[in-house]
Amino acid sequence: MPNRKRNLNTSQPPEDYEVSIEEAIDSIMCLWEAIEIAKTGKRGDILMVGDTRVAIPGCCRGDNANVHVTVCPEYTMPDLRLVKD
Repeated sequence: MPNRKRNLNTSQPPEDYEVSIEEAIDSIMCLWEAIEIAKTGKRGDILMVGDTRVAIPGCCRGDNANVHVTVCPEYTMPDLRLVKD
């Protein structure tokens, strides 16, 4: 792939980038639900069911099909200690 910069055309947004106010509110509320799911320690997967956007819990990557966005829970690396017998 060539390494070149592309000019951004700001005169007209690309197709499918415009949403109505209702669609924006629906997206925000679904994202909020996914955040609340992630706070419980599970992945908050956002996907489309028919024409409705929903947030459902997932346990691991690839758990739910056709996921658009995933909100991951906070993760801290475990402390490892050497144990001598």
